[in-house]
Amino acid sequence: MNSVIRCVGIDVGSTTVKAVVLSPDKKNIDFSHYRRHNAEQAAAVHALLARIHEMFPGSRLCVAVCGSGGLSIAKALGAHYVQE
Repeated sequence: MNSVIRCVGIDVGSTTVKAVVLSPDKKNIDFSHYRRHNAEQAAAVHALLARIHEMFPGSRLCVAVCGSGGLSIAKALGAHYVQE
């Protein structure tokens, strides 16, 4: 297993889901994505995390979630929730 830890930020808003993945040294953005979730917040986050997993196989992820729909998503993921 890859020992690289990548920080992931996810913003779950009322209409969109945004995500960013930082480089291991936290100096660059290795991936960012923005999409409308069409009231399917959990499904959109799931698809986004699946894509991140495919792009960075074996990396450990440290995930923080914010946004109006973020609390329930953070709880479901066991991730950190950041109040805006």
